[in-house]
Amino acid sequence: MYTQKRFCSEAMVVFDNVLGWVIYMFDVFRYLACVIFLASMIFFLLVQFICDNSLYASDSSQSESIEKDSEIPMFACYYTWYETPYGPEKTWTQWKNYIGHGDPPGGLNPDAILHKEKLRDISSEFYPYVGVYSSLDRAVTRWHMQLAKNAGIDAFVIDTWGPGYPGEVPGLTHQVLFDVIRPEAEATGLKFFVFDETSEYSPHSVETTAKRMAEILKKVIDSPAYLKIDGKPALMIYQLWEGHLKPAELTQYIEIIESEIGPIYAMVTKLRDQPSVKNGIKQHRLYFPDHWLEHPDIDSIGGYATFCHARVEDTKDYNKLYPPLVESAKKHNKTTFLPVHPGFSNKKISNEPWEMSRDNGRTLKDYLQAAKIAETSFILLTSWNEWPESTVIEPSQSWDDPYQYLRIIAEFNGIDFQPIPLPKMQYPDSQLIN
Repeated sequence: MYTQKRFCSEAMVVFDNVLGWVIYMFDVFRYLACVIFLASMIFFLLVQFICDNSLYASDSSQSESIEKDSEIPMFACYYTWYETPYGPEKTWTQWKNYIGHGDPPGGLNPDAILHKEKLRDISSEFYPYVGVYSSLDRAVTRWHMQLAKNAGIDAFVIDTWGPGYPGEVPGLTHQVLFDVIRPEAEATGLKFFVFDETSEYSPHSVETTAKRMAEILKKVIDSPAYLKIDGKPALMIYQLWEGHLKPAELTQYIEIIESEIGPIYAMVTKLRDQPSVKNGIKQHRLYFPDHWLEHPDIDSIGGYATFCHARVEDTKDYNKLYPPLVESAKKHNKTTFLPVHPGFSNKKISNEPWEMSRDNGRTLKDYLQAAKIAETSFILLTSWNEWPESTVIEPSQSWDDPYQYLRIIAEFNGIDFQPIPLPKMQYPDSQLIN
């Protein structure tokens, strides 16, 4: 009896051990199954992330530094106010009309498809090589930035509006700056900084406008891609030829911003023209007004454009018009940024049209040469993509070589320009896809 009880007891121990081992193994297999499941999910999400970002990814060599012969830093004005019905905001902005110029002659209708090439009726003399796009399309922006680097452009000057923005989508330029420009500049290695139109067009007080601009800058100046000059974040402040801000107001504007974010490198557009007529021939004298040259808060003085008022017939004349600007700025310990244009045409947006011929690239070459002769501190390319004024150097379907103007810039910089494949757009024009 004792032996039988002992046997049963030992059998129960063995059974308990076996059962415990089975339960243990079950727990192990369940744990492994969870690990395998989680690893599979992580792998799946990683693959999906890589595939999704193939919209923006390209040859890693595009992010590497490009050595150029020209020692003059080159910035290009970049506009972020474009939207389409097939973009996130579902409306036309700037492709349809150009606020501030009145009704376009004959009207524009980008919903209309023109010609056998299926081009839309947009507000420009030329047509983007990549097609009409949304500024919120990160793939297009990255393509732009990589092309700019390949041409030797050092930074994009990002057009930024605050209160008073004349577009159909308020806050669009802010959204693009934060969600598109900053991450794509960091990815490509192209520098960027803010081109402030707020100070010229805001309906609010100088104090309110400056504080709002400071809030914008706070969100981008900590980026490694944000351009610093003399260790200070650059800010280009746009003013029309007559200018909205008076000298004391500019001081107030800059002081308020600096109280919020620290010292800035203030670049202000203050270029003027003094036309005259001699022997029946119109002549020009470009200059910076003395009270602006003497302004203590301006680090760099220059101009956005010459085509607004100083409409010089022969662009080679800038070889003589530009050097005195640099000389006058140097006397006041200021650097200069001089505008360079490929051409201009407002035929699609103005009832008083005027055109500066591109002359198959000669105009751009003349401006570049004049800036070099003047030994300006910086070159301001107007513009990368101001399509309504048709000052673009962005690749266009309208030229035999879509990259013609980028090749000219690259040649000036001593670089062998290399195009890259068209981007896989996030928001393609579905109406034009065959």
